[in-house]
Amino acid sequence: MAKVFPVQTNFTAGEFSPRLLGRVDVAKYSNALKTLENAYVLPHGGLKRRGGSHFIAQSKVTASGSEMMPNGTFTSDISGWTDKSVGSGSIAHSTNLMNIVSADASNYGWAEEQITTVIGQRYVLGFVIGTGAISLQIGNSSGGEQVYTSTEFAVGTHTLEFTAQSTDTYMGWKHTTAATHTLDTVTLKTGDFDKKVRLVPFEFSTTQAYILEFGNLFIRVYKDNGQIQTAGPVEITTPYLEADLLGLKFCQSADTLYIAHRGYAPRKLTRSSHTSWTLTTISFSGAPSGFAGGADEYPACVTFFEERLYWAGSNDNPQTIWASKSGDFENMAVGTGADDDAIEFALAASQVNVIQWLIGSSAGLLVGTVGGEFKLTGGTGPVTPTNVQVIPETRYGSNNVSPIEAGRAVLYMQRAGTKLRELAFNLDVDGLVAPDMTILSEHITAGGIVDMAYQKEPDTLVWLVRADGTLINVTYERDQNVVAWARHPIGGYFGNATITVTDYTNIAVGTTLVFTKSDGTTVTFTSEASGGTAPSADNGWRPNESNDTTADNLFTAINAHADFTVSNPAANVVTIEETAHKVGYLTIVSSDTTRLAVTDEGNAVVESAACIPSVDGLSDEVWISVKRTINQTTKRFVEYLNPAIYVDSGLTYSGAAATTFSGLEHLEGERVQIIAGTSTSKAVYPDATVTGGSVSITGNGRTHAYIGLGYETTLTTLSPEFELAGGGSTVGLKKAWNRIQVNVYQTVGLTINDQDIIFRITSDLLDNPPPQFTGIKDITQLGWDPEDLELTIKQKQGLPMTILNITGDLSVHQ
Repeated sequence: MAKVFPVQTNFTAGEFSPRLLGRVDVAKYSNALKTLENAYVLPHGGLKRRGGSHFIAQSKVTASGSEMMPNGTFTSDISGWTDKSVGSGSIAHSTNLMNIVSADASNYGWAEEQITTVIGQRYVLGFVIGTGAISLQIGNSSGGEQVYTSTEFAVGTHTLEFTAQSTDTYMGWKHTTAATHTLDTVTLKTGDFDKKVRLVPFEFSTTQAYILEFGNLFIRVYKDNGQIQTAGPVEITTPYLEADLLGLKFCQSADTLYIAHRGYAPRKLTRSSHTSWTLTTISFSGAPSGFAGGADEYPACVTFFEERLYWAGSNDNPQTIWASKSGDFENMAVGTGADDDAIEFALAASQVNVIQWLIGSSAGLLVGTVGGEFKLTGGTGPVTPTNVQVIPETRYGSNNVSPIEAGRAVLYMQRAGTKLRELAFNLDVDGLVAPDMTILSEHITAGGIVDMAYQKEPDTLVWLVRADGTLINVTYERDQNVVAWARHPIGGYFGNATITVTDYTNIAVGTTLVFTKSDGTTVTFTSEASGGTAPSADNGWRPNESNDTTADNLFTAINAHADFTVSNPAANVVTIEETAHKVGYLTIVSSDTTRLAVTDEGNAVVESAACIPSVDGLSDEVWISVKRTINQTTKRFVEYLNPAIYVDSGLTYSGAAATTFSGLEHLEGERVQIIAGTSTSKAVYPDATVTGGSVSITGNGRTHAYIGLGYETTLTTLSPEFELAGGGSTVGLKKAWNRIQVNVYQTVGLTINDQDIIFRITSDLLDNPPPQFTGIKDITQLGWDPEDLELTIKQKQGLPMTILNITGDLSVHQ
């Protein structure tokens, strides 16, 4: 028996492919992990827990369902409306409208309507003002403004979204002008988050950086960690439908963003101020035949290169590139071939190579097509109409995801969308090469990538969104040979756990439904003989009479269990939630999927990602759009990753000492983690369910807190294998740990193989949380099977974690 002391000095290979398990001959094996979730590898070699996502706003909703305003058309009267007029002010009915009559600020008309609402539900309020300006306010009580502060609206049609904070919501309209103003129509419907959005950066400077939320026929604007509003969100109308969003291409010059899509004429979005934006169709000067003249002539790509605006890849001319006159971006006149004239050029290839993207780089204008990657230059000088040179560089093919320029390389997705390639100059071949960045972690991009964003500060990270909604990233520091992949399951879940009953007469006795709860424990429900009598065993249920009645019996049996709450949205369907949802998902396994079909909860779905400089300009912020199930309802949120908090869809509090924290309506009904204390020291409080938009803690009030959905950070090491001096390796030999040493930095609260690691020491004040620890945690009392060689380290609490390296004492039996 030999003793060895394996050391994992760094994690710069990230999460390794399952195809490479046991491959000790691979150079990066000793720096790799079997699993890396919700942490990223630092360029120095350690790994750090990602910051949580900070909730900013709910995405735009679509009005749906039945009309909720009882008398909003004023057809014959104004019954149902409350007259809250002050002094001699009044409200009165007129044909198909309401008159609001005022004299001055002491005598004014005021109409109010009370509506029964659901806390946390998004609503769409529409109203038409016929004459004069009228102010609107929305509150939780009569005359209140808790939901929407009194704001004046001019004559016209208006739409406003709001989130209910109470089961009763009060909407009031008033004005104080000496005149009669008219409210013509009022409508109210629930909001449906049925459309995805795409986030796009708009960076004028480090102090004027915006996130644009492109949605179905609209754009909304975010800045300084908030949504820009003027009597509601600033919104720009667009022609782009939800299905078009991922096909949009962008490039920016100062306050103008140019937009390309094969289905639409080229457009530009111009910013005049934070609240003033204009989207217009570009009127080009001297556009050549076949360029942007009509359907099938609209280019799919756009970029800047050498003071020209380049377009490419229309349906009719999929291999053609057009460039503007030098320094005159909207002048496309080809002219006589003068050096500054516009350019039109078609790629010469042996097959049709549809252009997917363009990007300017230090190597030249790079062109990604479905069949390969090309470089366009002007030879030894700038590109002119007479010296265009196009050189095929690689033959991998590209997909439609916009590439990113990282250092002197361009990172792009290969044609199938599962390989990230690094297009860069290589001296050995005197040209560009494109190695596969996923070769050691090919599983991590399975299913394809739909969006990418590049974070430069404080660490160099590429964030990618998978087609299934998983957020992943790669630490990219080529100078240090660091290419390390990780996955980031976002807190919360999407989808409902359901059971659908069909063919109840053939459900056999002993058919099981095994529920795996979010904490990993299981509960089994078992069918008994059919009939109308009560089941004989705990967690038993009986088929009876019909599919609908059998579903009712399932409802009764599952709802009787303390861990579950059940609803019956359709006659033969039951939907199950956990009463105390933990980090994870509720899943169901049916032993008869024909007669008892099931669906599961799954990951929250990330649909887009973008990066802009932070408010202080010292780092980059990663913004994401996320789809979750909240209170059995689909919702879409805009959030950004905040390195100062460790909960998802979270909010922060800073103020007077408090025990109740409000403003959490977006998480109504969900179980959240609470971390509270002072600005420098915080403790973990028991999880709580958001009720009425708030949660409470016991004990003394706290001046600082962050609250949101929990998420777990997990790393699992590879089995410690290494080559033996005399040849061969330790693979297959019996091994056992004697001790483990984990080197951590500013960390509190870990488990190793489900064994809690103690951070509090005798000198710590018992009334205060233990301080963050830097140093080595030495574990000699192993609370697990010493032959369990893989080490799983988890951070389950809303606290920081940085791991620098891992070592230990390992016995090997030869």
